[in-house]
Amino acid sequence: MDALLIDTLLHQQQIGNRINGQWTSSSYDIMVKELRDKLELPIKKEHLENRQKTLKKNFNDAHDMFKNSSGFGWDSKSKLFQAEPEVWQALIEAKPEAKKWMTTPISFYDKLMDIYAKDRANGEGSLTAKERARQRSNAEKDSPPNNIEFIDELVGLNKITLENFGSDAYGLPTLASSSSSKSEIKVESSSKGKKRKGSPEGDYEVQVLKEGLDSVADAIREGNSILKQIRPRVYSSDEIFDEIVKLGVEDNKQFKAYRFLNAKDTRVREFFGCPQRIRRAFLDQMMEEDGSSK
Repeated sequence: MDALLIDTLLHQQQIGNRINGQWTSSSYDIMVKELRDKLELPIKKEHLENRQKTLKKNFNDAHDMFKNSSGFGWDSKSKLFQAEPEVWQALIEAKPEAKKWMTTPISFYDKLMDIYAKDRANGEGSLTAKERARQRSNAEKDSPPNNIEFIDELVGLNKITLENFGSDAYGLPTLASSSSSKSEIKVESSSKGKKRKGSPEGDYEVQVLKEGLDSVADAIREGNSILKQIRPRVYSSDEIFDEIVKLGVEDNKQFKAYRFLNAKDTRVREFFGCPQRIRRAFLDQMMEEDGSSK
């Protein structure tokens, strides 16, 4: 079963059905059908996902252990890593967990290299969509993030079409608020013909739809999180006055403090940017330096 799955994964990768380290929805559709026919088993997408994740983890563990260790080689007959005793001893002294690989075989390592080695080199294939979005945010704090491109990537991976989605000034996706203009997400099937409700194919498409919705929702939430980091918070007049009262500013100084802060946006940002525990003292100092405390 592993042999068939790995050969199928390799073929789908070779024909371009793996994008940025992620298998497309159409590739899973094809692989499920192919393995069902060959194995005569009720294979589902979840079975393939779980098994390929296990294969990938086993490969990653072995690859990371030996990639920088000279003197080792994988033997296709024994399925074991081979090396001279003194080479093994040196590695085990440095990494005690390496000892298990003296007796733990890993099948199809050469083919798994073709599938997963590139992912280990650039790290992208091992990241989820959410993790890639978080990684992007670290590099995009100084400029508006282009999450439309990220959504496009998800669309390509999940065969999703988005209708009536707008975007704000930062290029982030926004849902239509009007009840007469509802945003829709549709899944296009790679198979021809209609699917019967309750059939394996129909159930599969429902699962793809759910995953597509979850992925887009994650992307939107990540975009909102990024926006909070890169554009300044706008405080309302009520929030400013409420904060002045909470700080215990005397009644006869509350209006002066309120007018002082509202006079300049920079004052408001500095005021709320100051830690709560010293915010009152900071306000008094700002007003004193400006001559507004009298």
